Amino acid sequence: MVNSRPSLTVGLGVTILALGVGVLVLLALRPAPAPENAGSSVGPHTAQSPSPSPQGSPTRGAGQVIAFIGDDHLEDWADEAAAELDAQARVESGVTLFEDITVAAALEDPAPDLVVLSIGTADVVWADDFAFGVSLALDEIETTWPETTIVLMRPAWDEPDDLQAEKIDSVQQAAEARDLIYLDAPADAAGFVDAWTAAGL
Repeated sequence: MVNSRPSLTVGLGVTILALGVGVLVLLALRPAPAPENAGSSVGPHTAQSPSPSPQGSPTRGAGQVIAFIGDDHLEDWADEAAAELDAQARVESGVTLFEDITVAAALEDPAPDLVVLSIGTADVVWADDFAFGVSLALDEIETTWPETTIVLMRPAWDEPDDLQAEKIDSVQQAAEARDLIYLDAPADAAGFVDAWTAAGL
């Protein structure tokens, strides 16, 4: 009777040798660590992921361009307000909803980061017409500068009569309808900056 133990031992040895070669091949094919992680103790569970860059985030002001469009009062305070926010101002004053220089005529490239629309005191029209004019102005801004954030300001009447109060309400309603930021701020730099900060801008 032939003894099969030697052939069994040889087969087992060949199998172990093949497994060893396979392990060595796998180790040789394993990718080297990235240079930035080589030699460091930062593992995949402790690595710090980079902070996401703000994309249109509401933290605005510093280094941004703000276009102020609207009534003549902007000349008195917009530059100062932008400076307080460490921003650059572009002021387009003397703009009305319907006459002379309209909002559409004031929209010149390049597009700003934000536009503050403070308009209405020079427009002597009924409340319904005023609301239509505000809506038309917002359409123009959104079409011309689709990536620009729009901020609406309360028209600058200190002691509004009934018609002016209706117009103020229509501006606020337009902001709410379009999910825009509305600032109930006086027409001065300090009041604007306070309202800006309170709104989370």
